[in-house]
Amino acid sequence: IYEQVKNYDLATDSYNQALLINPNSEEAKAKKGYCLLINNQFQEGWILYENRWWDKEKFQTDKPELINFDVKNKKIFIWAEQGVGDEVMFGSMLGEFRGYVGKLLVQLDRRLIPLFKRSLPDDVEFFERGTVVPEDRYDSHIAIGSLGQYLRPTLESFEGKGGKYLWADPERIQAMREWLSVKEGERVIGLSWRSSNPETGAARSLALKDLVKSLQAPGVRFVNLQYGDVSAEIEALGRDEGITVLQCPGLDTTDDLDGLAALIEACDEVVSIGNATAHLAGALGKKTTVLLPKAPSWRWLLSGAETPW
Repeated sequence: IYEQVKNYDLATDSYNQALLINPNSEEAKAKKGYCLLINNQFQEGWILYENRWWDKEKFQTDKPELINFDVKNKKIFIWAEQGVGDEVMFGSMLGEFRGYVGKLLVQLDRRLIPLFKRSLPDDVEFFERGTVVPEDRYDSHIAIGSLGQYLRPTLESFEGKGGKYLWADPERIQAMREWLSVKEGERVIGLSWRSSNPETGAARSLALKDLVKSLQAPGVRFVNLQYGDVSAEIEALGRDEGITVLQCPGLDTTDDLDGLAALIEACDEVVSIGNATAHLAGALGKKTTVLLPKAPSWRWLLSGAETPW
């Protein structure tokens, strides 16, 4: 409840009391870690964040987990976890991490591999999430979300690390721009308004009608970046309000994330709720406004008008 009303100090106190009752509670440790991370207390927050496996299955291998930064000349396997948005956000550290290791092997959602393969050095080796990676290929392993404890231990450590780090397909970008056929004086805004997360999606989502009515202006055109089948909602908006939201023909915004990235690049800006589309747009360096609930996920932090990720 304290988290939902944005009182993270009292939420942290509550988790501390829970840990007095049960010092071994990984759930209490992890959730206390989220409260610290959202308040820029990264060093302790990342340590507690390592308890996030209390309700998930952790990667199993006989090879040792990377527990210090002894990576020089080593072959390190980074494995995927959580959702696509997290993989994109934490993926901002992959290029930097490559500079420390001898060989980098990365596991990602298959839909993200074309983007990261285009954006990272050619010697990075990629594997689809869910596939078995032979243990003789690497010396140690680490979850992609655990890179933060080494590479982002303070707010200051984010400085100079932001901005564009993913590159979409130039040919597909050009094709998207030709399809849009933007005229002089027009501005194209890409839209995403819904999360499918069963626990937090409802609090993060809003109606398409409410979103576009707040953005209407002369010369503004809207483009659908929302994953999932939202054609009925878009058709209803056109029928009832006379507002058009363009849908790129033949583009599956759920499965074809490389195509979605090209469409984002073809837009002038993006307005999205806090979902995978927002993380992808930010990774592409596109001007993006993210609409958050009163109590946002720890990923967005509380201070400032921009996310350092």
